[in-house]
Amino acid sequence: MFGHATAPTIRNVKIRFTIPTTSIKQLKESLKRIEEESHHLPAYLTYKKSGNFTSLKNNLFYSIWEEVGKINITGIKEIGGIQSAINEFCSIFKIERKEIKEVIIDNIFACGSFNRKVNLRSLKFLINAIPSKAEEKHCFLCEFIPEKFGAAYCRSSIIAPASVGAKDQSIGCQAKKRGTVVVFGSGKYNILGAKCRRDVANLFHEMNALILKL
Repeated sequence: MFGHATAPTIRNVKIRFTIPTTSIKQLKESLKRIEEESHHLPAYLTYKKSGNFTSLKNNLFYSIWEEVGKINITGIKEIGGIQSAINEFCSIFKIERKEIKEVIIDNIFACGSFNRKVNLRSLKFLINAIPSKAEEKHCFLCEFIPEKFGAAYCRSSIIAPASVGAKDQSIGCQAKKRGTVVVFGSGKYNILGAKCRRDVANLFHEMNALILKL
């Protein structure tokens, strides 16, 4: 008798955005100020600079390419914390919130347990033996190499029809990465590379359905 699978808990969210060129001067001035004060920074905050790249870490981790105004932020514990992370960035670097127009979720990391032992060889065989069908909206491809790592990497893609009028009509569909479910023999799992909460939930439910077939 197996317990019900544990739904995924989001542990980390990574986002990226680019500030407008009009704000890059302010960003550089703030970075210069932080660099000058870096030897006075508290122990929990670390600062490193290498050419055009700067990293700053407190409770979040900021990766900054100052010449182009590209910003990555990771360490966000939930999707609902994205706005707070952006506000903190704006406070540290004196950037007006309205200057940040488009924020993209690059990666969501979540974890949980299927609450049962999983035969990873059987899982790989089951997933890779499922034939792809034109009407399917998504598919998994499983890689399990025990000599390298004791978990199965089950990558999922969304299958979409090729755009109408495409020059190469031999391409019937296009695959877009949706995320990866890393399954351990213990039944624990990690979800990597998802872009939204819905994909996290769908990856979990679809993988759980496959595991229940073993």
